[in-house]
Amino acid sequence: MPEHFPLKSELVYVHFEPDARGLNALKQWLKLKQTNANHIFFNQAVGEKSKIAKLELASKNTSSSIVEPGFDGEHVDVSVAPLNSLILEHKLPFPDVIKIDVEGYELEVLSGIDLQDQRIKVVEVEVTLNSGKLSEVITMLSTNSFQLSKLRTHGDQKYNPRNWFRGKLHGLSRKLKLANYGVIRSEESWSKPTTPLTQIEFVFTRGIDLYTEDPIERTICDIYGLAHRKSASDHLKCGQRKADLLSEFTLIR
Repeated sequence: MPEHFPLKSELVYVHFEPDARGLNALKQWLKLKQTNANHIFFNQAVGEKSKIAKLELASKNTSSSIVEPGFDGEHVDVSVAPLNSLILEHKLPFPDVIKIDVEGYELEVLSGIDLQDQRIKVVEVEVTLNSGKLSEVITMLSTNSFQLSKLRTHGDQKYNPRNWFRGKLHGLSRKLKLANYGVIRSEESWSKPTTPLTQIEFVFTRGIDLYTEDPIERTICDIYGLAHRKSASDHLKCGQRKADLLSEFTLIR
């Protein structure tokens, strides 16, 4: 679970993880964090329709993926269900933010969500480029009034050690409470042209008032570093909170 997600008592996290190894690792990580948030766990997959599917067990427990019929490698059978069905069945709180990291299964997960429901404010989705679904994912969210707010690129870091080092410094600064946001110039990306891209992580938002006093929207602004200023000389603001560039570096997390 990304470090930028707060673990405060007023928040509820619902986790769906079909790889039991990954789910146990997540529980152990949260235990070490001594989180005050309410966490609900499901050892199952989310998709377009209810079925039993094969989950390929990758050596890294966060990289397992649902495979096409006919796959004969090491796998386990997992239950798949649409997110909307699971919300109704288990009487779960309806999500304000949905984060999707499913190793090529992105379009199927999105197809099982009622994206027209305006209660969904943010969809954060990591798209695996070799899945061939990039344009379809963007189109599906855009046609449901979501706007792209941020993106991060992921590549093979052995080709670009400078970005790896910058990422480590960024992570350390946040752990030490020196900054909430890392420094990236607007014309830069985490990956240079020499870095083979493998994934792109998109943050799509909808209907968020950056000057709101609503606690949910202010929390979303804080999580994603969303900010706005009326003029070039005006203070940056996130919700009603001023973003100080000296203590918080810049806007892009």
